[in-house]
Amino acid sequence: MQFSQPSGFYSGSVSVALSSPQKGTIWYTLDGSVPNPEKGSRYSGKISVTENTVVRARYYDAENIPGPIVTQSYFIDEKISLPVVSMTVDPVDLFDSTRGIFVLYKEDSWERPAHFDYFE
Repeated sequence: MQFSQPSGFYSGSVSVALSSPQKGTIWYTLDGSVPNPEKGSRYSGKISVTENTVVRARYYDAENIPGPIVTQSYFIDEKISLPVVSMTVDPVDLFDSTRGIFVLYKEDSWERPAHFDYFE
């Protein structure tokens, strides 16, 4: 999975094109959730990013076998003077009543997948 624009800080909006070397369908999300046919949007053209956004994308081949999830963080018109961390977690892993860490805060231990970007 390839993004036309890398994660980072941009002045004004940025237009992001997605492509995959594999044949199949690309699904994406803008809310941190895992992209799939049930939760995502089917990619059909450039995505216009006009505010701070995390884009997650994944392709599914002809047999509906998913590829890896690729995540990019875009910051629009932000002035920074310190390093920035962008951590992306599927909202289900945070807020779901049966597995969300904010709901089940009394659990002794748990692990959830997350994507981490660091910008100097």
